[in-house]
Amino acid sequence: MTVILKETHEKILRKLRRKHLWIQIIELIFFSILMTSSLGFNWFAEIERKIVNESYGILKTNAKEMQARIKLLEILRSKPLTVGQALAVADVLIDETKRKNVKAPLILAVIEQESEFKSIATSNKGARGVMQIMPETWKLYGPQGEFGKAANNIYDPAQNMRVGISYLNDLLNEHKNLEKALSTYYSGQSNFEGSRTYIRQVMAKAKQFESDLEK
Repeated sequence: MTVILKETHEKILRKLRRKHLWIQIIELIFFSILMTSSLGFNWFAEIERKIVNESYGILKTNAKEMQARIKLLEILRSKPLTVGQALAVADVLIDETKRKNVKAPLILAVIEQESEFKSIATSNKGARGVMQIMPETWKLYGPQGEFGKAANNIYDPAQNMRVGISYLNDLLNEHKNLEKALSTYYSGQSNFEGSRTYIRQVMAKAKQFESDLEK
């Protein structure tokens, strides 16, 4: 075992302190030169500007999204939905329209036209829920389809909407035409026979919802 004498130990500590002090002095000198030089000042100013702009952009985006969500909830709370249903519907609408080729005003218009937002609505032909999903479509997209076992209640507004939005999105991708997609959604056919009034009413409602969301 090596024994270090007290004097030797103190000498080593003094040497280390001097090295540490010199490092601090060099860092301070370098930082001062960088800050006082035009290059250094511009460099720090540019970094600060980028940070401020990025932070402002994030805040602005979040503020817009929050404002849009509040507008959407105001509309949904005027419909025959519970608070919980309105919140769930808003979440689904925002999430699905970000990922799919559909817009919120159009979905709101389809729901208004199909069921007036009545979650327990059932047509004579067997279409159910807020987006009037037929059992065959539910089987394709629902419990055994895209959403797995979690989607098990066709009358739940949020689950019904996920299926309806996916179905309408697929129709839009297939037909490349909004009117044909709406006609197929309504009647199962894309030739507009018997669907023109429906299409016209949905388009008018979508325009109104778009205006309401932008107020």
